[in-house]
Amino acid sequence: MTPNLPDTQKYVGFDVKTTDDLKRAGKKLLEDTHADFVLVTCGSGGMAVFEKDDKFTKIPVFNKAEVFDVTGAGDTVTAVYTLALAAGAEPVYAAIIGNIAASIVVKQFGCATTTIDEIKEMIEQRINK
Repeated sequence: MTPNLPDTQKYVGFDVKTTDDLKRAGKKLLEDTHADFVLVTCGSGGMAVFEKDDKFTKIPVFNKAEVFDVTGAGDTVTAVYTLALAAGAEPVYAAIIGNIAASIVVKQFGCATTTIDEIKEMIEQRINK
């Protein structure tokens, strides 16, 4: 499950303005859906992964400086996150990979795509920094 922040706020019935609000919203999503984990995308605020046992991981946006067009960024996160989960990645690592993929597509105009090679190259660049 990968709701965005506005959809999350609608569902939980309160505004998410603080980290505590976000944690409370994530907990409600987990409880109500009986999901093992939930990823909430927060636009320029990054994303948050919620897992059972109150495990919460906030992931920052990896690319704020070179954003040209956010069209399709959320879809990219969802697709790559789901693919990474299907390949066996843990939820937090799957979210990070999805975030990296989105950081690539927002550098292009229009509804852009990325490739596995571009994602791998970006990961290598991050590791070598």
